[in-house]
Amino acid sequence: MCGITGLVDFRYKSSRQILQQMYSSLSHRGPDAVGEYWKSMPLYQIGLGHTRLSLLDDSTLASQPYRWKHWVLVFNGEIYNFREIRHTLQQKGYFFESESDTEVLVKAFDYWGEMAVQQLTGMFAFGLYNQENQQLMLVRDRAGTKPLYVYQSKNVILFGSELKALMAHPDFPRKIQSQSVGLYFQYGYVPSSHCIFEQTHKVRAGQILVIDLPQNTSRYQTYWSILDSFSQPTVKQYHPESCLLHELDQRLDTACQTRMTADHPIGLYLSGGYDSSLVAYYARKHSNFHKAYCLGFEENEYSEVPFAQQIAQYLNIPFEGFILENRESLYLTTQLPEVFDEPFGDSSAAACLALSQRVRSSVKAVVSAEGGDELWAGYPRYVQSLRLFQGLKYAPSSVVRVLLKSFKHRKCVKLRHILSHPQNPLWILDAVSQSLSSNLVPSLVQDFSPNSENTFRKAFPNDPIHAMLYWDYSQYLVDDLMVKADRTGMAVGLEIREPMLHHPWVEWVSSLPSQYKINGSEQKYLLKKLAHQKIPQALLDRPKKGFGVPLSKWLRGSLKELVLDTLTTSALEQHRLLNTATVNRYIKHFYGGSDSYTTTLWHLLQFQLWYNRWL
Repeated sequence: MCGITGLVDFRYKSSRQILQQMYSSLSHRGPDAVGEYWKSMPLYQIGLGHTRLSLLDDSTLASQPYRWKHWVLVFNGEIYNFREIRHTLQQKGYFFESESDTEVLVKAFDYWGEMAVQQLTGMFAFGLYNQENQQLMLVRDRAGTKPLYVYQSKNVILFGSELKALMAHPDFPRKIQSQSVGLYFQYGYVPSSHCIFEQTHKVRAGQILVIDLPQNTSRYQTYWSILDSFSQPTVKQYHPESCLLHELDQRLDTACQTRMTADHPIGLYLSGGYDSSLVAYYARKHSNFHKAYCLGFEENEYSEVPFAQQIAQYLNIPFEGFILENRESLYLTTQLPEVFDEPFGDSSAAACLALSQRVRSSVKAVVSAEGGDELWAGYPRYVQSLRLFQGLKYAPSSVVRVLLKSFKHRKCVKLRHILSHPQNPLWILDAVSQSLSSNLVPSLVQDFSPNSENTFRKAFPNDPIHAMLYWDYSQYLVDDLMVKADRTGMAVGLEIREPMLHHPWVEWVSSLPSQYKINGSEQKYLLKKLAHQKIPQALLDRPKKGFGVPLSKWLRGSLKELVLDTLTTSALEQHRLLNTATVNRYIKHFYGGSDSYTTTLWHLLQFQLWYNRWL
């Protein structure tokens, strides 16, 4: 895993020193080595920078930027099937000097062109410069596991693994996009392809951006979308369940084994839930497996350590549990704006950072189990949304109008939002999932316009379950869970691998009819059946907990002084992005004993801390 960055300057005002500042800002992502490429062309300067975390082929033969023929590559990630691709290319006459996936990646594009991305299985974000046709390709993996930010103007193009690399360039304007501020408070993160800064965006998951440098023109190509698997199921409903279970077993085993390839030991994040327990079952068979880890809290109701320990004992694998003490919350909270250089409001990021810091002393990489809930409908909100949709789908409009008039109280704002479009499952899921209802965001954020219903008219009018899974996989997974895993891991040089995002597995699971995901009231129906074949049901069956922190206790205890010192009227008026009276009302309600705005208060704190750090 690595950090990548690059610049193209059409005015020749950049320098190698600026490029070095850009990739030096990413040193935490790659502490093992650095490298750069610099060239002045007739119409522009181009520079590429790289910081390396070595997990495969520690030799200098795999150093980046990697140059071969007319190609120059900066690459962040892992290509898990690189040996198969290399074998194919060898049969075509290609010779290889290293054992690295980096060399394979360059030569794959030399042979297949842009279609090479279809050959790749892995997690990746990379920039590939073709000196011959003077094109720069920026590519992101199918699940958005690895980040890629881009700033484009008539004078300069900048890209990087994190915003801090772009901000290291003197021509990057740190001008906040007010619509993105509103989206942040609505969801707790800034969704793709939006960015907190103007003229800056994220390359979407499964997308290629091709920039013709002499013309400074761009085109996007989507090479993969989970929508295709949902829309055209390949697994038929009449397949015997026993056959599906057997194939599920084989496919998940393969997904886990591919993520265990490395020249160093690999750990595992274990919560004791269905997803991570299954990943542990398969990963333990690999010779690289080192130990399972879990982070708990002083409050027993938040801690998963006892459950994870039971699973580890049953599977007979080494286990280490940690306890995050409440007194650590202040340090972690103030570290987050440095780790997340774009506002990020998932409070469990503090716990993820603490876990990464503890684990990094033992391993360079871990496997996790993100993606299970988004593929198998594991969150309670799916059932909640489905019941709302089924209950309102055939409701006469006259009844809906009466209900809308009935729910006038502030606490009913989310219900009123749902009832405004009761026959759209995506609209309902979005309303249920929002941290702050889009109806309330304009009272907090200046110049914000909520999404219209047209945003949610994508597909699946007859399959609300798949509609909701598509929405969460495409947005929540990519822009919350993957951001959290990447930043908290790479902040300490720790690679986090996700077997349940292995794209052949994702495509197969998505093609399953929805009754294998929610069957009656049973969520994760088929996955749970597989788990019960491997691990006693008594060890797995319990109410879903999630990796949450005792946020109310933190905000009223160790973080109270920080909240009151940070969210002052004078501080808020510096940027005038938020309604000061609304912010003060939220603070008053919370410290008056109400928990209605707990999450929003955390989002406010993180936003202002981010602003103080970067602007």
